[in-house]
Amino acid sequence: MDKQKLQVLFVDNDFEDREIISKLLEKDSQSDYRVVQARTGTEGLELCRSQKIDCVLLDDRLPDMDGPAFMAELADEYGYIPVPVVLLTDAADPSLVVHTLQIGASDYLIRQNLTADLPAIKIRYTIKRAQTEKALREKAEKYRFLIENVNDWIWEIDAKGIYTYANPKVKDILGYDLEEVIGRTPFDFMPANEKKRISGLFKDIVETQKPFVQLLNTNIHKDGHPVILETSGEPVFGPDNNFLGYRGIDRDITGRRQAEKKVEQYREHLEGLVKDRTADLEKLNIALQEKIEEHRQAEDALRKSEENYRLLFENMFDVVYAIDREYRMLTVSPSVEAALGYKPEELIGRPFADLNILSPAFLEKAFSDTNSVLSGETIDSTVYELVAKDGTKRFAEVNGRPLIHANKVVGVISVARDITDKKYAQEQVLRQRDVLQGINRVLQEAMTCDNEEEIARTCLAVAEELTGSKFGFIVEKNPDGRADTIAISDPGWNAC
Repeated sequence: MDKQKLQVLFVDNDFEDREIISKLLEKDSQSDYRVVQARTGTEGLELCRSQKIDCVLLDDRLPDMDGPAFMAELADEYGYIPVPVVLLTDAADPSLVVHTLQIGASDYLIRQNLTADLPAIKIRYTIKRAQTEKALREKAEKYRFLIENVNDWIWEIDAKGIYTYANPKVKDILGYDLEEVIGRTPFDFMPANEKKRISGLFKDIVETQKPFVQLLNTNIHKDGHPVILETSGEPVFGPDNNFLGYRGIDRDITGRRQAEKKVEQYREHLEGLVKDRTADLEKLNIALQEKIEEHRQAEDALRKSEENYRLLFENMFDVVYAIDREYRMLTVSPSVEAALGYKPEELIGRPFADLNILSPAFLEKAFSDTNSVLSGETIDSTVYELVAKDGTKRFAEVNGRPLIHANKVVGVISVARDITDKKYAQEQVLRQRDVLQGINRVLQEAMTCDNEEEIARTCLAVAEELTGSKFGFIVEKNPDGRADTIAISDPGWNAC
């Protein structure tokens, strides 16, 4: 097996010590050490600047500076200690060793205790530990960067309901800086009546220590306007299974709720128009009222079914993903498997056009939206049709914003929410609206019709518009048991 190649800078004014320890390192059986030597701290610092050094073996007392001074020079120049440092000391001044370790040295060796293999072991362990710590820091920075760039408010609360973490998105949603949120509770941002309602619900949630999804609640923005949030969370437990609090995500759905309210108001308005005209059409009114009640019950049942479906089956966390400037999938959250059937590793690193998760009709829109975000814009609540791994069609509501690194847009970070059931429900509401408008039109024109045939023709025209048909007819059974044609489409039976 090839030995790991490592370059060590040995800074020591004692030539014999440098030669002896250098030869011990170069004879090590596990690592291929190359030792670069320096007699003074100034020489050592210059070598740190000009060469790639994996570890510094540093004498604690040099002709021009001591160990702490050498470390301070590194920290001043780079802003941190860029390379692991092992201090070589005779332990004559333990306080100097302690101070050097406190300001950034990784470990130390005592001259009087050196053995043939100890320097190589100590340096190899120090380098490995530094590499591990660097990898952990980079991984933590990666996830911190993703969390702070998503388009939703991610938070954590302790067992007492006090915020211990919030990502910067809270500023966009509620107008508060992070320091104004940390240390407070969710109820501090709610009006009094909402605080009373939600605190009762949340008490039951905490007592059961169960996840919760899409809990609607109203908060007050710092400037005073109401903000409607959709909140999901899951419990957090410690090593001993002790309850620590909740971690979750809030989405601002104020705009969506306002749009839904307008649709509801319009539906109610149409129902009102129908009722206003029933005085002159008492017989038709009975049938009409039954139809309206039937639609209302169906709509209530649909809404309850949708709500139960969300609470029981939707994952509390949406799919978070990032795409680079080459349209490749940089990362995607594990929740994508529940949403589309793909494991993250099946998608990461591939261009999204090759993933076959977008319906072909939406590819051009996806490229257009992605380019808009790459140019610095934000995409809010756009809808795509997706194809799951099993071939089924899904609809997702997607928010996207620029992924910024070093003041440059390096990609797009998005949050996708499955709205398939909601989309079908909205289409059903629109269908019901069209039916009500058709009934209203029949009732209006019936008041001006002179005979039964004109009423029938009006009904037939409305039915053709609603169904998209090109031909239709209305008949009634005569006393002889045969069918008499009341109304028929133009050009008539020849169109059959």
